[in-house]
Amino acid sequence: PWRRPEAGRIDLARRSTVAALLAGAGGAMLLRATPQAQARTYNPQLIRPPGSLAEPDFLARCIQCGICMKACPPNGLHPTAFEAGLEGIWTPMLVARIGYCDYECNLCGQLCPTGAIEPLPLPEKKKVKIGLAVIDRDRCLPYAYARECIVCEEHCPIPTKAITFDQSEVAGRDGKTRLLKLPRVDPDLCTGCGICETKCPFKDLPAIRIVSANETRHPGNQPILQDPGADLYGSGWADRGPRATAARRGGSGSRGDRRRVAPHRNGRGSRGRGSDHRPTPAPPGTDPGVRRGG
Repeated sequence: PWRRPEAGRIDLARRSTVAALLAGAGGAMLLRATPQAQARTYNPQLIRPPGSLAEPDFLARCIQCGICMKACPPNGLHPTAFEAGLEGIWTPMLVARIGYCDYECNLCGQLCPTGAIEPLPLPEKKKVKIGLAVIDRDRCLPYAYARECIVCEEHCPIPTKAITFDQSEVAGRDGKTRLLKLPRVDPDLCTGCGICETKCPFKDLPAIRIVSANETRHPGNQPILQDPGADLYGSGWADRGPRATAARRGGSGSRGDRRRVAPHRNGRGSRGRGSDHRPTPAPPGTDPGVRRGG
């Protein structure tokens, strides 16, 4: 005869409880131990919404509620898969092939319930950089095929245009030359909104794409220095560079100046390529190979 199965018992023994707690704590530590979660490496495809905190803080606060994705008017925010690691599954990222970040919109930050995306005022949000546009010259129509295309520049929302043109003469098959506009991205103005990638004529793989480089929230992911004297490597590196050394000595810090004043390893002056400097001759009656004290 059929018997009704007995309800299982929950084992609340001390050993099992401690083991479960340790396993949970260990799993959480493993999730946060990835280099990307610690902001040591950066995924070029991981474009966070404007106002997002640094990646470790963002992952600690984001609860994957999806409110920012639902509120995005151009439908640019979508959930991540493994772009942000296991801990970052279903967190928001900008997919510029589908949609872009509206220049006149800051809804994602205003609606975020946990502060993972800061509620920036619109004027401040317009200055935040979430990425950088890069041009693939092997696919861009003017570069690769000598065809006119100004779509990216036309759609750029920056008032002074983050995409400009260089004029270049191109010879056609008939031997005639004509001027062609070649697009160029200004990294100081580009905010990485992604509208250029969304509107690019190439729909399989856009010729201009957004990467996470130059994002405001990560100083370590900014390859383009705004100031020639910026401390890129930390620990006072800018104060120990050749320009800073030359400035302390009263020189201009140019390459030629450094060659004229740089001592040789054996203690005697070196002439350097392209310089008129000559080593000082030794006094008469002395051995030129012997260094004089003092």
